[in-house]
Amino acid sequence: MPLGGVWPLAPSLDTVGPMAATVDGLVTGMALLEPGFTAAAASARRIGRLRTTARPEIDQAVDQALKAAEFDVVTLDWDGFAAGTNIFTTIFLIEAWDTDHALAEAHPDGVGEDIRQTLSMTDAFRPGLADARSQLAAWRRSLLDLFRQVELLALPTLPVFPPRLADLTPDSLVNMIIEITQYTGLFNAAGTPCTAQPVPATGTQMPASLQLVGPPRGEELLLATARRVEAALG
Repeated sequence: MPLGGVWPLAPSLDTVGPMAATVDGLVTGMALLEPGFTAAAASARRIGRLRTTARPEIDQAVDQALKAAEFDVVTLDWDGFAAGTNIFTTIFLIEAWDTDHALAEAHPDGVGEDIRQTLSMTDAFRPGLADARSQLAAWRRSLLDLFRQVELLALPTLPVFPPRLADLTPDSLVNMIIEITQYTGLFNAAGTPCTAQPVPATGTQMPASLQLVGPPRGEELLLATARRVEAALG
């Protein structure tokens, strides 16, 4: 998607996409960004389930949603999470600091504690930037190879339920940010499109979130598949 008019954060990772309450809303948003866009006529059938360290009730919610939609689910053994997260975090932090630290320093009252702490971590990651960039292509190929076996990937968006704002403290902010982004940021580094949609979790009114991941330029199939999940869950 064109980035004209978007304030840069981490230029090699920056992208845009819609947010909406329904999948039809996402399709409308995509059509506004890309005139002529439509979801695929049929959803994916064969889904690769990536296992994570998410809370059991969240993993169960994802599995139940996939079952309700009657996909052919294949469990995949992939060990790229840690490497992908490290690559993404290193590139993101350095590019964000280089792009925006002057703005943050010029307007300290307009920057949240989470942003201040995140930018303060840059020096620890800067020595690893060259390695992260050199590892990116091979790591990305290991992820894209999974699409030879399945059409889409599925996993939780967040491994935990979102925290209450009242429970967050300055000392816990960075650790919480790291925890809740460990299964999303790496797909940003890979350049693969994703959807996130609520799915019911047993024993709580708070929904879990199902993340579907597609191959590059797989948005049409992703949204058709997310629509199938939405319909199956009512």
